[in-house]
Amino acid sequence: MIVKLKEVYRESTSLENPASKMLYRTREILVNSEHVAFLRENKKLNTAIFESTSTIGENRAFCTIMFTSSHSNYHTEITVVGSLNEVSESLSLSSKKVILHG
Repeated sequence: MIVKLKEVYRESTSLENPASKMLYRTREILVNSEHVAFLRENKKLNTAIFESTSTIGENRAFCTIMFTSSHSNYHTEITVVGSLNEVSESLSLSSKKVILHG
């Protein structure tokens, strides 16, 4: 199933000084929920956004999603806006897969 989420990405605020503060932004993306390998909370991003020159508000929840491809060993991770529950519901994982706690 194709689902629309908000990805969090960063870009340097200065090409001349890449060590300068980073600017975090969001953009809408479409993802195929059938390729999700796992979800995890990303609490460190709140601190990074607070310390940056960001257009994203503080005190938001973020999750990192890992995607895999069934055709190759390719995998990628993205960070999206939302708590584990919110993202899981958006991806309809709660009704399709059992999430093991352990």
